[in-house]
Amino acid sequence: YFTKNLRSVSKKLRQRAQLQATIDPKVRTGNLYRSIASKINSRSSGVEIVLSAGSDSVKYAAPIEFGTKDGRLYPRLFLDKAVKLQQQRMPKFLKLLLKSKCQIVELYLFIRR
Repeated sequence: YFTKNLRSVSKKLRQRAQLQATIDPKVRTGNLYRSIASKINSRSSGVEIVLSAGSDSVKYAAPIEFGTKDGRLYPRLFLDKAVKLQQQRMPKFLKLLLKSKCQIVELYLFIRR
């Protein structure tokens, strides 16, 4: 039951991030949208959900998420917004399990170079 719900949370997290990535910035090629993924990792200390964006062909995921130092791109935070929304809407029992037995859902921005 826990695993099924964890998979559901992971899927919703990916879908929310994909939706956020279509709102701002506007979709040009759809590559950023398609590069967004979520994965469940089991560790000795618990479970984590990893949300990632970017690939060899989508090297601009980090600047879009965090902005650039020179200010040419402002932070869109499409992954961060998805995590915050999902944490608010997560079923109560799952929140309690995550706090007691698992690591808090973590956000990673995965960029390949």
